[in-house]
Amino acid sequence: MSKRETPYSPIHPGSSVRDILTRYPSAEAIFERHGLLGCGGPNGPREPVAFFARVHRVDPEVLLAELNAHVAGLARQEPAPAPAPERRHPRPIYPLFLVTSLVVAILAGFTTGVIALASGALNWPIPGLDWLVLVQTHGRLQLYGWAGLFVFGVAFHIVPRFVASPLAHPRIVALTYVLALAGLILSSLQVLGTAAVPVRIAFLVGLLALLGAAVGYTVVIGATVRAAPQRPELPIRFMESGALWLVVGTAVLIAAAATSVAGVPIPPPREEPALSAVLLGFLLVTALGVSLRTLPVFAGLATTRQAAMPVVLGLVHGSIAAIVTGTALAGFTSLTPVGRTLAALGAAGLLAAVVLYLWALRLFEPSALPVAEMGTGHGWARAIRLAYVFLVIGLVILTAGTAHAALAGTAIPWGVMGAARHALALGFVTLLIVGMASRVIPVFAGKPLWRAWMVDLATALLGLGTFLRVVVEAIAPYGASVPTDLALAASGPLAFAGLLAFAVNFTLTMVRRDPGARLPPSPAGTLPRRPLRADDLLAEALRLPGSVSLLIELGLTFLADPGHRAVAARSLTIAQAAVRGNQSPDRILAALNALVHSSNSSSSTTNSPSQGSVLNPDLTVAEVLDQWPATLDVFLRHGFTPLADPAMRQRFAPTITVRQAAERVGVPLDTLYADLERAAGGAAGGTTTGDNP
Repeated sequence: MSKRETPYSPIHPGSSVRDILTRYPSAEAIFERHGLLGCGGPNGPREPVAFFARVHRVDPEVLLAELNAHVAGLARQEPAPAPAPERRHPRPIYPLFLVTSLVVAILAGFTTGVIALASGALNWPIPGLDWLVLVQTHGRLQLYGWAGLFVFGVAFHIVPRFVASPLAHPRIVALTYVLALAGLILSSLQVLGTAAVPVRIAFLVGLLALLGAAVGYTVVIGATVRAAPQRPELPIRFMESGALWLVVGTAVLIAAAATSVAGVPIPPPREEPALSAVLLGFLLVTALGVSLRTLPVFAGLATTRQAAMPVVLGLVHGSIAAIVTGTALAGFTSLTPVGRTLAALGAAGLLAAVVLYLWALRLFEPSALPVAEMGTGHGWARAIRLAYVFLVIGLVILTAGTAHAALAGTAIPWGVMGAARHALALGFVTLLIVGMASRVIPVFAGKPLWRAWMVDLATALLGLGTFLRVVVEAIAPYGASVPTDLALAASGPLAFAGLLAFAVNFTLTMVRRDPGARLPPSPAGTLPRRPLRADDLLAEALRLPGSVSLLIELGLTFLADPGHRAVAARSLTIAQAAVRGNQSPDRILAALNALVHSSNSSSSTTNSPSQGSVLNPDLTVAEVLDQWPATLDVFLRHGFTPLADPAMRQRFAPTITVRQAAERVGVPLDTLYADLERAAGGAAGGTTTGDNP
């Protein structure tokens, strides 16, 4: 305790992260440099710094040396500063991107699509508005506004967690948001259909702003990955390369716009390579990476056939390069036959790559692990599988259309290209966002979905709207017959209604207070009397005395972080938690059930302590643990994590009393003592739930 009296006392392996950051707030930069993000300042973890470093695969000696060098530097600055006020950490920025993407989709992206569809299908001209300009504006709003901003927000949140490195360049992140929003607004002025110089300049400046946003996103993701302590895994390589395709596509779009005539639509053949690069290169490739990283755990899939994935990555990029190059040759040069042939080969290659990917991912095979719902139901998984069905459909149509164009020497029919594009953009991208967000956002927010059934409603409406659009547009384009025109016109409002259902569910999930945010403690004496099952929530296991330390020792080190433990407890089954920790579910389950048996066998003795043994705060920690072993998990839960190591427990526990332990870790004595009494008295539940720190 005397250490606190010295302004610049050395940092020891047993010093808690919270205490270090309370005394030396500027030391947070050192934690972040080592990828130990989310320290939380004075509200950070109570774990000893050496333990915290080992859990996050950082050399404790290196970290301690840097921290003490930093402290020594502060000590040379006179006079010693007063204790710093609590540092206020910025709120995460990803919700701003997600909410803005929904606003853009509802107010502009889907709205312009519905208007353009009704106008074309029902032959209702819009006074003063060029129909093709409206369609092109709709496409940009959807690709860059709805899908692009949503992907930006998700990537800025998950990539740092995937690579254990803080998000790089926060100012560029904010600038990316501003540029994207400004670019969407200014480029939409194209819809005015005027050749006026100010409008033309604003349109081109808007496209340049979108390019700036694409470059900003690429720089942030790349810098975050490069700062990580380990080499990026394959899913991250998918996401990095997807960002590069966004830059390429936007640059091609600027070239197409700059060489087109003011006041008229961009010639579709020149716009096509840009759309292909953004839709296939950016959105599709990023989606493949995120799916590869998350779906095996979240959907309980069988073991991924990893050997095929590098082949998929190479084939995907080669095929997209062929499509973009081929369409560029056909749109910008006189080498149209060569370009069409190259695009057809690229489309066939991309279809083959996606089929290989789905086989390797095993998305359509029966789940191998039980899946926790966390109040999400299973609608999210149905949405994702339907999205990948539309992906295959869209690529089949694209392959057939490009092959016919190459062989016949003609352009792809407008209806066929529209069917392929909407199967990919509406059927795949939008449904994948609905499915992924409905599963991942509750994990981000730490609470269940507002209404799980609304995921199925959104999926059904979007799926039906996409099906009508794709089938009718492919076989009976605009003006073919009254029934098909009416079906086309109806497909837009159906899809729009699906988006609204998703938006309502998403928004209320994010903003509402969760009445069940904390797991209720189990009543006294409610140790589980049956063996745990693989499909039990992790929270059931965490109610067992000693379970946290046991699971950490077995390799589930992510449970050492209180925040991760809180979310995992309610969102993962025991089997899913084992897979997340790269451990065998059978091994984890066997160890937990051995703990269940041991706890049940000793419950009668823990309920009846020896005569004369009374728990009081002046007993040493060793005396408490010897008399009431179930209290170990209470100490661990309250931040006394050195006790998880048997050697440290033997050396350290006899030297400190319960009262001193409470003071050392900054826990109110009454709180610690009450929890110890419950554990000593046999209250097995409620002391180690996933929500407790």
